[in-house]
This record gives sequence, C-alpha cells and structure tokens, in this order.
Amino acid sequence: MEECAEMSWGQFKPVLTEALVMHLQPIQVTLHRIVTFVILYSRKNLSFSLLLGLTCSLALQEKYAEVVADPVYLDSILAEGAAKANLIADTTIQNVYNAMGFLPKKKPIAI
Repeated sequence: MEECAEMSWGQFKPVLTEALVMHLQPIQVTLHRIVTFVILYSRKNLSFSLLLGLTCSLALQEKYAEVVADPVYLDSILAEGAAKANLIADTTIQNVYNAMGFLPKKKPIAI
C-alpha cells in the first residue's frame, strides 16, 4: 500500500490491473475447467445438454413464478435494492463534490 501512495493514476493502473489478474486467476482457471468439461461432455452426450438447459430453465421459471406470486416480497426486495443503490449513489456524489471542491449537498428540511 505504501509503495502506491505516491503513484499517479497512470503509474498505479498497471499495478492494480496486475494485482487483480493475479487475485482472480484461480477463479478463471476453475471456470475454464468447468466450461471445458461441460462442452466436451455435452458434445458426447446431447441429451445431457438438453437436460441441463431444461433444468436451468424450469428452475428459473419456478423462482420467477414464486417471486411474482408474492407482491409484498417483491416490493420489499425492490425497496431494499433501491435503498442500497441510493446509499452508494449518495456516497459517490459526495465524493465527487469533495473532489471538485463543491460545497456539501444540503439535506432538505423536514416540515
């Protein structure tokens, strides 16, 4: 961390990229092995591919039907997502204001 403290963005970006690639490399290797297995196996066994696709499709359809059937649950999930998005957006906007030297955003007065 200290080695990067004095770096400009142009110097830091390749260092960050390399660190991320190294960190994510085991995941990439595992995914590559899984995809290769599925492709090779499915070429040999078409029915496996069809069954896999059908199973995934049915599971998604069942989950969709379950979520849509309960509007209260759906609204709570949407409200939770909106609250998280607003928190992230507010933080981002505040960081932008600070970086550009703007005055802090005033909160509305509750009446």
